[in-house]
Amino acid sequence: MVADGWNTYDVEKSIACFTDDVVYMEPPDKQLVVGRGQLYKYFDNPKKMKLAWHHLMFDEETQVGSGEFTFTMEGRQGNHGVVVVELENGKIKLWREYYKVSDLDFKDFISIKGKKFELEMKNA
Repeated sequence: MVADGWNTYDVEKSIACFTDDVVYMEPPDKQLVVGRGQLYKYFDNPKKMKLAWHHLMFDEETQVGSGEFTFTMEGRQGNHGVVVVELENGKIKLWREYYKVSDLDFKDFISIKGKKFELEMKNA
């Protein structure tokens, strides 16, 4: 639902997925938005945003989930990353995101072919 809201420019739809006291952050200290009212202001952006999920995982017992994503915004490079969410009563209470800015599509972003890594260790 969060992605549906962003992809259709429907802030209300996205915001409805979060608790009133949500913590939306990028650790350790890059961004912090607390509360649904502030999150509404953060999401209410005239630039076109797109969010695509790639792999989603959810543990029903702990109500913790995660997913790989690609996020793009009009006029900016794309981001690929991972989000970890904690739910309370079916809504997102905590959102932690970790990402890397890249113009690569997701398939090329996660591929090892044709890249020079800062650290490479391989079997001989």
